[in-house]
Amino acid sequence: MASNWKGGRLLTKDDAQGLYRYWAYPGRTASQAREFMFGAMQSGLFLDIVAYDERLPFRGERTALDQIAVGCGLTHDPFFITPVGELEINFDIAEQPKAVTCATQKLKRASLPNVAKRPAI
Repeated sequence: MASNWKGGRLLTKDDAQGLYRYWAYPGRTASQAREFMFGAMQSGLFLDIVAYDERLPFRGERTALDQIAVGCGLTHDPFFITPVGELEINFDIAEQPKAVTCATQKLKRASLPNVAKRPAI
């Protein structure tokens, strides 16, 4: 599979073992998904599809984000850490403005050493 696939990102490449780890973007299009699947099959690649759990590689950061969400009274978790360590934030429109302001302020001061805050807070 080409490393320039638009539906995701190549995370790791181990030529010695023939293992390549891709992250398929959640918002990829159907045609991008087909391009990956058919390209993999034509190349004779074995696909092992694994669900991503952000709590495993970013345990401390996820705990800190959970504490912010609970401490500010958010009803939905607005934080997602991508496999490449970028923090995506999407507050639910039903959230109380006071809770969103609290979370935004605490996030600015939070220590998240392995995570890039995007967009910059």
